Amino acid sequence: RVVVLATGGAANVFIRSDNPQQLTCDGHGACLRLGIPLIDMEFIQFFPLGIAEPGKPSFMIPFTKGRLVNRLGEDIVMKYGLESLGKAVGFNRDKLSRYIMLEIMNGNGVNGALHIYLEENIDELSLFANELRRKLNLKSPIKVLPIAHFSMGGVEVDENLETSINGLYIAGELVGGVHGANRLGGNALTTCIVTAKIVAKNILTYIDNRFREKIGMDIEDNVKHILNRYRLKDGKYIPSEVRSSIRNIMWLKAGVIRSEDLIKECIGELLDIYENLDKIRISSHDEVVRYSETLNTLLTSLAVAYSALIRKESRGAHFRLDYPEESSSWVKNIRIIYKDDRFRYEVI
Repeated sequence: RVVVLATGGAANVFIRSDNPQQLTCDGHGACLRLGIPLIDMEFIQFFPLGIAEPGKPSFMIPFTKGRLVNRLGEDIVMKYGLESLGKAVGFNRDKLSRYIMLEIMNGNGVNGALHIYLEENIDELSLFANELRRKLNLKSPIKVLPIAHFSMGGVEVDENLETSINGLYIAGELVGGVHGANRLGGNALTTCIVTAKIVAKNILTYIDNRFREKIGMDIEDNVKHILNRYRLKDGKYIPSEVRSSIRNIMWLKAGVIRSEDLIKECIGELLDIYENLDKIRISSHDEVVRYSETLNTLLTSLAVAYSALIRKESRGAHFRLDYPEESSSWVKNIRIIYKDDRFRYEVI
């Protein structure tokens, strides 16, 4: 038998994300629970201009003309020496995201966000942004905050995109290690197309060579252990509310701006939730699904947080306030493994 997982990226470990809400890290969580390593999970790409208006969806809005200001009226692009808003959005997204969050951390936000005052836009991206603004009835100035957009990390695979379990293949954004520390613009859909073609080709070869092989007993036992978690039971916590709490913790303590103290607080709070999984209610078939999504989000969040704690430098989309520079000693990958209900890591 052959299985292909193509469940998308891990950006939805954060409460602010522009990824579809049905992406709940199911592929990451499933692979972790099967003992398959994840790699590069600390690298999450944030887009700097995401809608932060109450009651509005947190879509990215790629405005290239306008003034991004804090509560003091300071132009953020000018304050931090960026050439223009358009170039910052196009080529310095990580820096602009960090500067926005630093302004808020320093008390210069406007109700937890910044304001963008719009100018007339004529380029293609801004035409799209203006159309979105009209449909959502957004008035200038618009409150904006960064949003999680893309995850460079994912499941570790070989050159055939096969995992450490024979016959289990990975495609799309779930594949880890393709983009290094940051993704170049335009490469997301390309990755989906290329990985799908590679997987399709190798599935045919796999079926020809191994059609009669049976799934290993160790995997069957692991699956039975996983399914035991999903029996209907009483509990004081609602799965969807727990998942929202996880995503809030990740946004506040392991998001755009990271530090050892914040990440350790994040991990501590996530482990508290992990220790109380048996108190989560599963009272219906729908809550079986919600519980599974919560567990997958929790395990993936821990993988991201542990990886961010281990990498003591700033590189690509990963920024540590306490280690703000790249280090030549960290030209390495971090592999995260979950086994026997514990996380461990390898630096390779």
